[in-house]
Amino acid sequence: MKPIYSSIIDEPDILELVAMFVAEMPERIARFDSLLESDDNDNLSRFAHQLKGSAGSYGFAEVSAAAAEVVTAIKTQQPKNQIKTLTKNLIELCNSCKIKE
Repeated sequence: MKPIYSSIIDEPDILELVAMFVAEMPERIARFDSLLESDDNDNLSRFAHQLKGSAGSYGFAEVSAAAAEVVTAIKTQQPKNQIKTLTKNLIELCNSCKIKE
């Protein structure tokens, strides 16, 4: 998957915050993996909802949209394999978030 860069990276005041957001991705990914493994859809939905908002705020619209898909799938009680597929897609996108150097 190709790297994903923030759409607001050109704003100097935001650069440091975006860098911190990207640096925290491995922790988020580990949490998503843990929630998937434990079948904890309530907390998975909450965590995806939080990421949806923060990713959007930091200029990662693609990640925000994928997180929204996870939340919707859980709320509409989609099959377990669908939720897992959407969450794995979200994890891949999280792994693709980078800071332009």
